[in-house]
Amino acid sequence: MGTVGAVLGTGAGRGVGLLYVLLGCAVALLGLVCLRIPVLGRFDREVPDAPAADLVGLTQLGSAVDDPAEPGTARRSRP
Repeated sequence: MGTVGAVLGTGAGRGVGLLYVLLGCAVALLGLVCLRIPVLGRFDREVPDAPAADLVGLTQLGSAVDDPAEPGTARRSRP
């Protein structure tokens, strides 16, 4: 049976290469295990998407311009 060096090579940086391979396998295994849990497998279909942060900011900015009488939302004028 060969060594890990036959797959990853030898020399400087082979430990980091081994770490990448091991962590990649762990992420793939974790993904497969999570898909076997029914609640997690259906999560993306059942939970609605949240609005993007930039759209939330635009909505807040639009309401501040539309209703400047509301306290704390009026724009300040520059001197």
